[in-house]
Amino acid sequence: MYAMNQSHQKEYNRSLVLHSLSMHTALSRVELAHMLNLKKSSITAIVADLLDLGILQEVGPGEGRRKGGRKPIMLSLQDSFGVVLGVDLQPQSAFITVCNVKGEILVKDFFEFSGEDLFLSFMQKFTKVLDHARETVEDLSLSILGVSLGVPGWVDSKDGVILRSIPFSLSKYNFAEEVGRLDLPFPVLVENDANCGAWSEVKHRVTSFRDSLFLLFVNRPVIHEGDSLGGVALGLGVVLNGEIYTGSDYSAGDFTSAFWTTAQSGQVGIADNIMKTIIDEGRDPVVSRRYTKEILQNLIPLISVLAPKKITLGGSACGKLEMFKDVIQSELADSYLAQGGVEDLFRESGYGLYASAFGAARRFIWELFFPMVPAQQEPYYYKGLKSLFND
Repeated sequence: MYAMNQSHQKEYNRSLVLHSLSMHTALSRVELAHMLNLKKSSITAIVADLLDLGILQEVGPGEGRRKGGRKPIMLSLQDSFGVVLGVDLQPQSAFITVCNVKGEILVKDFFEFSGEDLFLSFMQKFTKVLDHARETVEDLSLSILGVSLGVPGWVDSKDGVILRSIPFSLSKYNFAEEVGRLDLPFPVLVENDANCGAWSEVKHRVTSFRDSLFLLFVNRPVIHEGDSLGGVALGLGVVLNGEIYTGSDYSAGDFTSAFWTTAQSGQVGIADNIMKTIIDEGRDPVVSRRYTKEILQNLIPLISVLAPKKITLGGSACGKLEMFKDVIQSELADSYLAQGGVEDLFRESGYGLYASAFGAARRFIWELFFPMVPAQQEPYYYKGLKSLFND
């Protein structure tokens, strides 16, 4: 707990109202007051401000009371308040989702770097993708509330530092400082891409699957001779008790196989030159199954310890669920039988290749609507989030 002055209390209560409305299709002022244990006068004032800002709308009368009387006016989030861009940025491409404040996807877009653009710096690539996305949003005639970016590597999302990203050759990269130089009219969040994928499965951290794993598979074509990054990359998002687990050093989200050795530059125990042949399962199904088996072997102790209710396959693994199940049944049946079977454990993301991009957008919406944290713990982007509620 921490002491709040009147201004902080008002912001906190406003966040409670917005969070509640993000969880329900519509609520009345009376329902909000009862739900949040706030005075009706406080709710009335907060709602009036949010209606003036255009973030809420009145959607008509609700059900009347049994004893009669005036029907309550229902409130909901206003779609036209603005949109959030979710971006999954990889060295060779980017997946983009444009979502409204209700977390509904309005547009999906794919951007591919080619030619000399492949060798641009990290920030140059981000800027190029952002310019492309902003042109897409112009067609919707809606303002951008913010951008949420998912990238491979260890990411301190609170301070906005990419501690390590091998695909982008980054080390202790101060993203918050660099993106600040762009002087954008909206805040930009950054997070590990697999953690973003996990966000796509956790709707505002309220889910029947409180403990789960998200496997984000990314295909990286070989772009030049000697390229050590070509092949399949894997990120592992972990959800514990409905919370995205990042680890004390922000390494959660990244993945290194127990079979990896210093002889490999990739993530698994399979030789680099072989890994490059499994971008498409049809090119070398034998190696694909070998890779799948190694991943599944790594999951056995995690399943034993965490007992996840589901394991979601995202990214380029979508469409390969049956192969995963077949490898378990034909090669790892005894190991997985000890964990209680897998019939209902593994599933594919409904967002496919856009899971990380959508999860990034959902992460932003959560930050926008969730009650404030103490001032001394506020992330670098909080000032930008708060500015969205200024006239």
